[in-house]
Amino acid sequence: MKRVKKILPALFRVWLFELMILAIWAGVVFKLWGFSVSWLIIFAAIAVGLFAAQLLYYSRFYRKAQEYLDTYEAEGYTEHTVEVFRRCFIDVKKPRAQDLCSLAGLYAVMDREQEALQIMNGIRPDQEKSLAFKIDYYTSYVSTMLANYLTVQASQGLSDGAQYIARLGTQASSYTTAWKLYTMRVFFQQGRFADGEQLFLSAFQPEDRNDASYANALATTAIGAALCGLPDKEELYTQMARKYLEGANEMKYPWMKGYYLEKLEKGLIKSRQRFEAMTFTDNLSPESSGDK
Repeated sequence: MKRVKKILPALFRVWLFELMILAIWAGVVFKLWGFSVSWLIIFAAIAVGLFAAQLLYYSRFYRKAQEYLDTYEAEGYTEHTVEVFRRCFIDVKKPRAQDLCSLAGLYAVMDREQEALQIMNGIRPDQEKSLAFKIDYYTSYVSTMLANYLTVQASQGLSDGAQYIARLGTQASSYTTAWKLYTMRVFFQQGRFADGEQLFLSAFQPEDRNDASYANALATTAIGAALCGLPDKEELYTQMARKYLEGANEMKYPWMKGYYLEKLEKGLIKSRQRFEAMTFTDNLSPESSGDK
C-alpha cells in the first residue's frame, strides 16, 4: 500500500489548494453581489462536502487499484489475480468499459480466449472518448483477436490503434513494444515467418540477462516457427529462449521467469497442433486432391 499512501496525500493537497482558490473566488463574488455571510457559509459547506466525497471516491479507487497491482506483481497471470480484478473493478454496480477491456486482456493472456472475445464483442471503440480508453480498447482487442486466430481483425486493430499510441509521445515505449510483438504474431498467423523473424531481429535486443520483453519476443518467435511448420527454426529459437530464460536471475517480477518458460512450452504444443490441423484441412480440400 506504499504507493497509495503517497498518492492520496498528493491528491489531498491538490484538492485543498483548489478549495482555497474556490473559497477566495466565492468570497469576492459574494462580496460584490452583496450576499450575506450566511449564504457564504452554506456555499462553503456544500463545496467542502463535494470535495470530501470526491476524496473518498478516489481513495477507494486507488486502494482497489493497489490491491490488484500488489496481487499481479506477486503472482502474475493467475486465477486469483483475475478474481481480485473482478472483485475490485467488475463486480460493481456499473463497471467501466475500460475495466472490461482490461479483463478481456487478462482472459486472452490466460487462454480463456472465448470469454475474452465475448467481452470485446460487447464493447465499441467509440464507447468512450478518452485516450486511455482507446489504448486499452485496442490493446485488449488485438490480443483477443490473436488469441482466437482472427488475424484479419487483429491486423485492422493494430492499424486503428497505432494512431492513439502515437499520441502518447515519449510515454509510448511500452505500447510500441507490445505493438511490435502483436505484429510479429500477425505475421506468424499469416504464415509469413521470415517477416516476423526479421521484425524480431531488428526490433529486439537484450538490455541485460533479465530483459522480459526480449524473453517474450524469443518465446513468441519460437512459437511462431512451430505455427508455420518450420522445425529447424523452432528448434533454434526454442533453444535460444530456454537458454536465455534459464540464465535469468532477477526479472522485474519474481514469477516472470517461470511464466515465460511455461508460455514457451504450452505455446509450442498449441502451435504444432494448429499447424497439423491446418495441414490436415488443406489435404482434405478439393483443390489439394485435384477434384473440381
